[in-house]
Amino acid sequence: MVRRQGPAITPRPPQGQPLVTALAHASLPYRFAARGADVVYVTPHYKDQARAIVAEVREAEAAVGRVGEPLRVFADLVVHLDTDARAAAGRRSRLDSLDGPSTSRTRRCSPAPPGGSPSTTSPPGSRARPRPC
Repeated sequence: MVRRQGPAITPRPPQGQPLVTALAHASLPYRFAARGADVVYVTPHYKDQARAIVAEVREAEAAVGRVGEPLRVFADLVVHLDTDARAAAGRRSRLDSLDGPSTSRTRRCSPAPPGGSPSTTSPPGSRARPRPC
């Protein structure tokens, strides 16, 4: 007969838990991520926008009362590489043209405000990913 002491099931250590991640592009999803995710994925288009998104994520953490580890923020970055800036711009233009007319119809671009970055908007419910004008 074997005697055992303690619980029959030992809980997993924290290293054995899968990460909880969320993709977020607005205030409400930032709050959702702040409530229960370990990592939030964001898609900034400019350096200033990246800073603003991180600040908004930190505000969402405070608003929901997140304690413990801060939410980790991972950003998708679009990079166009070529031998020079003009060639890279041409490459981007070719890629944008391949995006197709159906996507371009769903985006409305607005010029940059004075001292700001260009912005894009998509209709509600659209799955189009915003991109700068």
